Amino acid sequence: MAEASRNNNRTRSSQTKILKVGTNEYGKLPPQAIELEDSVLGAIMIEKDAYETVAELLRPSIFYKDQNRIIYEAIRELATKDEPIDILSVSEKLKNKGTLEQAGGSVYLSELTRRVASTAHLYYHAQILAQKATARDLIAIAATIEEKAFDELWQRYMPAMQNFFFRRTGGDVYMTEDLTQDLFMQLWNASAQYQTAQKFRPWLFTIAFNLLRNTYRDIDYQSLYVEEVIATTEEAQEDDTALQIDNERLFEALTKELNQLSAPEQLLFDLRFTDELSIKEIAAIFSIPDGTVKSRLHTLILKLRKKLEDYA
Repeated sequence: MAEASRNNNRTRSSQTKILKVGTNEYGKLPPQAIELEDSVLGAIMIEKDAYETVAELLRPSIFYKDQNRIIYEAIRELATKDEPIDILSVSEKLKNKGTLEQAGGSVYLSELTRRVASTAHLYYHAQILAQKATARDLIAIAATIEEKAFDELWQRYMPAMQNFFFRRTGGDVYMTEDLTQDLFMQLWNASAQYQTAQKFRPWLFTIAFNLLRNTYRDIDYQSLYVEEVIATTEEAQEDDTALQIDNERLFEALTKELNQLSAPEQLLFDLRFTDELSIKEIAAIFSIPDGTVKSRLHTLILKLRKKLEDYA
């Protein structure tokens, strides 16, 4: 139980890391206009009726810069008490609240008033700030929706993809975790390229195979289940009479024969019998017709059965 808990915590940490890198933390800044924020605040503190001009448009959260948001909160509190609004009253209000230094200090307030060239376009500037804030809100909502969708994909496909990488890295736990993180990172970054008309699972496996191919040139396929190779398949048209075999001896022989297959044959076998992808999904990954996949599988199964005849 303790090990399972650690694994869950590790995978959750991995998911959080992917989401952080995939969002604005290392990307572009959200919509904002700091110069206009400074100009509007400066105008309010030097123009007597300026606050009344923009009060219906502005709220503290509209200001992107922390110092400006704190200053506007103080201005609004002065206005609600019908107190005068100027650099001295705002400074005193911030001092009484204990937030003057957090707002940049008296020097910053002075700088705001000195930057104002004109108050003629105050209302227009306030409109722009409101629009920027609305854009940030919409981006935040979209990010939340994307994160929930990503979380659902993570919960649904992460275990299968971990198992996929685990088998192909010779059971290397750390490499498996790194590859899984890289896969979902690429999935997040490539989400805009996904066409809704195509099946998601083949697209996911295509990204995984490309990632694996770039990491390893020689893929080692081992520890495959015996019952999966001798299972009845439509493509092989196997008889109803099952082969009577010694599982242990067959497993050793099967592993040997699989390792002697060409890389494309190993990959095809693994996709169909280990990952349990459908014919259509495999065809989509390789961009070949369904019939070609069926033909290759049929040939491959017959080839393996021929090699294992001595164990029947």
